Amino acid sequence: MITVFVKTVLYITTFIPLLVLFTIKSYPFYGYYSLFFGITGIVAFVLLILYKNYLKNKNTVQLSVGKSISKNDEILSYLVSYVFLFLNIDFLDLFDIASLTIIYLLLGIMYVNSNLIYLNPILLILGYNLYEIETGTEISILISKRNRKKVIGEYSVIKLTDNIFWDE
Repeated sequence: MITVFVKTVLYITTFIPLLVLFTIKSYPFYGYYSLFFGITGIVAFVLLILYKNYLKNKNTVQLSVGKSISKNDEILSYLVSYVFLFLNIDFLDLFDIASLTIIYLLLGIMYVNSNLIYLNPILLILGYNLYEIETGTEISILISKRNRKKVIGEYSVIKLTDNIFWDE
């Protein structure tokens, strides 16, 4: 169950820029209630950092990486989801809001179930690189500040989920 929690938090953090834009765009219609969107993104980001720091002492593992493929360039596919915000959504129309909510819930389910949650622009902004790595017979995701040449090798990482690792 913790895996679903981490993946959901990672998914929400991918939309922090969108949530901020949504807050700005909906503020004229809903005033302070629109701050909910921005606060949701901030809370998800804080939860992710707290969870990572909690696991730092409890779930550090040795990782041996034989092969790595950068996934930083795939972030552009993520940006397509931002298009929905600019499709002239009427924030006073309950059907428009419900439709947008359903779209993002479906995106969330797809992202979490297919492990696409590593496509996170916030991590890139913070200087992290995203790698698909080969560890023996398994393919995993590594979030790391190392450059691609330094990813190959053996070192300690934080295990966020069964196949997502965070390298300081």
